[in-house]
Amino acid sequence: MCPSCPYNYYDMIKNKNQVFNYRLKMVLYANTHGKKSAARFFHTTVSTVRKWLKRFLNYGKEGLFDKSRRPHNSPNKLKQNKRDKIIKLREQTHFGAQRLKMEFELPYSNRTIHKIIKQPDLVKQKIRKHHKKHDLRRIKNTIKPLTLFEMDVKYLNDIPNFYTFMINYKLPKYQYTIREIRSGAMFLAFASECNVTNSIIFVSTFLII
Repeated sequence: MCPSCPYNYYDMIKNKNQVFNYRLKMVLYANTHGKKSAARFFHTTVSTVRKWLKRFLNYGKEGLFDKSRRPHNSPNKLKQNKRDKIIKLREQTHFGAQRLKMEFELPYSNRTIHKIIKQPDLVKQKIRKHHKKHDLRRIKNTIKPLTLFEMDVKYLNDIPNFYTFMINYKLPKYQYTIREIRSGAMFLAFASECNVTNSIIFVSTFLII
């Protein structure tokens, strides 16, 4: 190997972050010293140097990027009338790809059917949990503080560590909760019975506070 260039071209192109710079150095070297000299210096073939030098001379630096390998024509792509049929079945039934294939005996893979019904937005996008939190936070921010509250009553029999003490020591069985929507602040009260009287007392005490 040439001591002046310790890197092999075919090793360098495996690193996507370095391939452009390496090709640029190679074509600039070839443009000055010739293709054969560049091939020896960069440890590659003359045809490889010729290929990238030609692209560089025709398209500039843009020519040194890899071209898309996606075919211009897809012979296996479904014709529009078949795609329209699948879309129509989806609109009529709201079935998923697997069930469409099974119910209507479609001769296509589940993946193909899913790609077709996904394009016209016929597939409901799954809302991520953090997106839901952001949406809820945005709604809460539009509410003025101390203007909207919600009240709830909970029977405490579903707390295993508390239930035994509740029965043995006759502790309160119900938890009354008032929650301020904007800040999430909670106000609690406990009672042995769930009735209108206790609810009125709790709300009245809360309003006085």
